[in-house]
Formats: sequence, C-alpha cells, structure tokens
Amino acid sequence: MSELINDAARDELAQDAADLAAFDERNKEPVIGFEDFVKGLQKDGVL
Repeated sequence: MSELINDAARDELAQDAADLAAFDERNKEPVIGFEDFVKGLQKDGVL
C-alpha cells in the first residue's frame, strides 16, 4: 500500500514540475490584454 501511495505522490510531483517548467519557458513572452487578444482573433477571422 505504501508503495502505491509513494508512486501516486511521485506522479503528482512530476506533473507539478512539468507545469513549473512550462511556466518558466513562457515567462518572457509578451503580455497582452484580453481586449487586444480578442481584437487580434477577430482581425484574423478566428472570431
């Protein structure tokens, strides 16, 4: 039972580490406001 719990905890922590790595990779991307984002989608014909 202990091994199952340890495996589950390890899997959850690995997912958290992957999420944090993705946040770090995208940290330098420009920030865009919601209205500008929607306007860009409309301009591109997505909306």
